[in-house]
Amino acid sequence: MTDPFAAQWLHDIPPDVVDLLRRSSDLITLRDGSVIHPIDGEAPWLWGIQEGYVRYFATFDEIGPTLSHIFGPGSWVGAARVARRAPTTEEARVATDTTILRIHRADFLRLANRHPGLWEAAIRLLATMRLLSTHGAMDLTLRKGNMRLAAVLLRLSGYRANTQGTEPWSVVHASQQELAALANISLSKATEDLAALAEAGMIALKYRMILVTDPKKLRAVIKA
Repeated sequence: MTDPFAAQWLHDIPPDVVDLLRRSSDLITLRDGSVIHPIDGEAPWLWGIQEGYVRYFATFDEIGPTLSHIFGPGSWVGAARVARRAPTTEEARVATDTTILRIHRADFLRLANRHPGLWEAAIRLLATMRLLSTHGAMDLTLRKGNMRLAAVLLRLSGYRANTQGTEPWSVVHASQQELAALANISLSKATEDLAALAEAGMIALKYRMILVTDPKKLRAVIKA
């Protein structure tokens, strides 16, 4: 299993402080579909994924919850809820049964007040989350639909715009409808392009998920 405490955002934190953070956490297993951050709800936890995945959704005034990103083993989510108590417009749900660490906001604040370096680390983590929005917007500037779809598949599997620096996880837990929305193409176009990518050996279409099998060739689609 991946150790979330080996994450890049904690690299500058002394090992003894990281150990204090570790002892303030507890490890739980959540069932597929469990919500860890409800939209506009109380969620005072910082989460580190040991095994499994977290699907992140965003919402706007005129649009309901829409998949925006997927985080894999070694990733952390919830920095915004730790930094401020106010509800956000984001929701997080686990995909597959997921083993995950959680640190309560009060415990993190207590340690950060004694070890200010944790505040800087939390800001770095928050910055990586916000940077994902920029990468998602940049993917939409690619001129062809199949390019945008390839970029989305690489991003959701950890091979592109991996702002937390974790190992890629290769698996994409997203429906074809969700992928079509993220690539700004029709469902029929997404289905056609996914079939072509699978035929070329770049991905494998599985039940309720897609496996990225050749990220190098998939990157070449973006540059074609």
